[in-house]
Amino acid sequence: MAFGTVPNAREEYQQKGLTQHRNWWPEIYTMACKSWGIDPDPQVLAFHQTYQSIRADLKEISASG
Repeated sequence: MAFGTVPNAREEYQQKGLTQHRNWWPEIYTMACKSWGIDPDPQVLAFHQTYQSIRADLKEISASG
């Protein structure tokens, strides 16, 4: 028996301007490469996986025991 998902306040926070969802990876990776004195790898730079659809708090939970 599934109980559903944990309520998500993130969307409400985003609408109120209290948080944002952006891909920070390219910026951080580019800064690190510059610090290391190397050119960014285009494949690594292109990485973009959002946690929004894979978050643990969105998983179905069931009764046990």
